Amino acid sequence: MNMHILTKNGSVIAVIVLLIGMWSNVSTASDLKIGQVNLKGAFSSSVAIQKIWQDVKKSEGDAKAKLTSISNEVSKLEKKLKEDESKLKPDEKAKLLQTLKEKREKQRTESEALRISLVFKQKNARTVSRSKFLNAGARVADKKGLTMVVPHQMVLYSKDVPDITKEVVDTIDAAGSAKKKESGDKPKKDQPKPSKK
Repeated sequence: MNMHILTKNGSVIAVIVLLIGMWSNVSTASDLKIGQVNLKGAFSSSVAIQKIWQDVKKSEGDAKAKLTSISNEVSKLEKKLKEDESKLKPDEKAKLLQTLKEKREKQRTESEALRISLVFKQKNARTVSRSKFLNAGARVADKKGLTMVVPHQMVLYSKDVPDITKEVVDTIDAAGSAKKKESGDKPKKDQPKPSKK
């Protein structure tokens, strides 16, 4: 997974503006309590975030398999046309050419549809991952009484600045487990409710 999820296009400027804004809300330097988080470590070790990206990778694999199948069909038709061209009657050749044309069009439209779908899934995965990460970071900061959390990668010196990466990951994964547990406790419409004996 790319680290550009939170560090993309001018985000350094955004972070600086955010830090200045947060700094201006703190009345004195002694009120400032900073924590740090390792973005790469958090994203790579969170089970919930890895699940999101595994789903994207599965979709990418499925799309590739579908396109390969269509491409193989086109190749077979092209090969048949090339090998049997002299043996085919004009109407058979026309039919084969029409089928080939339709398969190529299907290949083109499927390819475009799958590309659009994958771009949407990737964008959605980035948005959901970012949201989970920011929400968990804010919750951990509130629990620890921190006024600011900065990326570990931006910290030059960090005497007594706690690393809250593990807590952020645990919060993200606990939220995912809680949602899974909630949805698992509710019987589906087609399933009868368990009877108490």
